[in-house]
Amino acid sequence: MSEDTDSVDDAHDDHGHGSDHSDEEHAGRVTSPMQEFETSQVAFGAVVMLVGVIVTIGLPVLLG
Repeated sequence: MSEDTDSVDDAHDDHGHGSDHSDEEHAGRVTSPMQEFETSQVAFGAVVMLVGVIVTIGLPVLLG
């Protein structure tokens, strides 16, 4: 049984979790919460969500 766990551990040894990652790799990367957005983008997202809710809930209620 320990041979199985050893092989799993060996499979994950090639990517360490140390501090060998440089900040230069991700210098141009910006995550979503940090990006600026406009009110029109928020309104578009709200409309898409509303349509999704109507399709998900409204259609089964009307057809059921």
